[in-house]
Amino acid sequence: MTSRYWVVSLPVKDSSSTLWNRLQEQISKHSFDTPVYRFNIPNLRVGTLDSLLALGDDLLKSNSFVEGVSQKIRRQIEELERISGVESNALTVDGVPVDSYLTRFVWDEAKYPTMSPLKEVVENIQSQVAKIEDDLKVRVAEYNNVRGQLNAINRKQSGSLAVRDLSSLVKPEDIVASEHLETLLAVVPKYSQKDWLACYETLTDFVVPRSSKKLFEDNEYALYTVTLFTRVADNFRRNAREKGFQVRDFEHSVEAQETRKQELEKLVQDQENLRSSLLQWCYTSYGEVFSSWMHFCAVRIFAESIMRYGLPPAFLACVLSPAVKSEKKVRSILERLCDSTNSLYWKSEEDAGAGGAMAGLAGDSETHPYRDFIIIVANNCDGYRDLDIRSDSALLTEKQWSCPDPQCGKIYDREQMENRLVQIVGQSEKMYQIQDLLCNQVKAAHLTEQCECAGSFRCKESGSDFLKRMEIFLDIIS
Repeated sequence: MTSRYWVVSLPVKDSSSTLWNRLQEQISKHSFDTPVYRFNIPNLRVGTLDSLLALGDDLLKSNSFVEGVSQKIRRQIEELERISGVESNALTVDGVPVDSYLTRFVWDEAKYPTMSPLKEVVENIQSQVAKIEDDLKVRVAEYNNVRGQLNAINRKQSGSLAVRDLSSLVKPEDIVASEHLETLLAVVPKYSQKDWLACYETLTDFVVPRSSKKLFEDNEYALYTVTLFTRVADNFRRNAREKGFQVRDFEHSVEAQETRKQELEKLVQDQENLRSSLLQWCYTSYGEVFSSWMHFCAVRIFAESIMRYGLPPAFLACVLSPAVKSEKKVRSILERLCDSTNSLYWKSEEDAGAGGAMAGLAGDSETHPYRDFIIIVANNCDGYRDLDIRSDSALLTEKQWSCPDPQCGKIYDREQMENRLVQIVGQSEKMYQIQDLLCNQVKAAHLTEQCECAGSFRCKESGSDFLKRMEIFLDIIS
């Protein structure tokens, strides 16, 4: 599955807590299935505007580098798990799942002091990630070297008779070796065996009659022995080659066989040790790189928010994960919360006609009055599955729900799903309890104390509407 998060920065007019409550209220009312979290960024050292502008030119490129390293490590983990045949483990950062680390992000003051200049923080992150990338290259190269040697041996063991190692197919009693006689091994095409048996005795002089014996046969070739005088062996090889038969060089040695066996066992053990070591290193390093990436994202949203909204820093950073069908609703909510007097400037040409051309001329592809970028956390694959428990009760009888992608098949975490549903219910209940009141007579403004016109109050969301929403979750658990 793939988790898609928006890291968003909204300008603050009154207070961050007020804006946060408004955001939660609007999300709960219009897109209640969208998780929203505070993205806690400390008061970083701003520096000068020139330093921010200079830093802004490198932020996007640096972000691509850090993100790219995290993806390299993740792909390496997936490959190693697939080769090992082990079940994919949930990736973690400091012992918690990557999604939880992102949604509960806390700045690491010990690792990245907030009093350091932003450029120094970014360079520190880049340096640490670059070291991990270099270490990854060295470790992967060492593992691939051993793996390549083992694959080469396996190809010789399992390839056709034209290239494979013959020591496991030939027994000592199959070989005649004396002062004047020797046994050759001929690789004969499968459909030319009759020709071989008919002509091998006449390929040269001094061939022992009826000495050819078939030792092994695969899909393409058959392996035959032939005994002859040593002094005519070269003539036999040359004449056999002209007939389309291959005489393999072979020397039977018990010591050589034992040596090759020990080398193979050592390579297998070395490969397993390196694979296990590399996998554990990747697990640890992925957490370190992902943590560095989140700190980089915090620096990025901080710097770009100041360049967007100005000084002193007054913005609310948050993380949202809307479903695709809810993205337009969430965008509308965020734009309304910005209360931008220049909102026409930020609209695209489709929405605002010629007004959107200003953004295009400025060379800026953003079309929103707030600052945001997207983080994609890929756990196993890009597949997804709709689980409509309300209409398909058979789902409840299934012991496990798995990814529909046949190449993935990852088992979904039901506990994580249940925790998310509980979170949505709790958030909805909280927002219903703390909602603003509307005058029920002539006032149109939101009132939280009393109405001056003496009209009665009503809730923005009625109790019946709230209960209807809660019935959805009641149907799921009942």
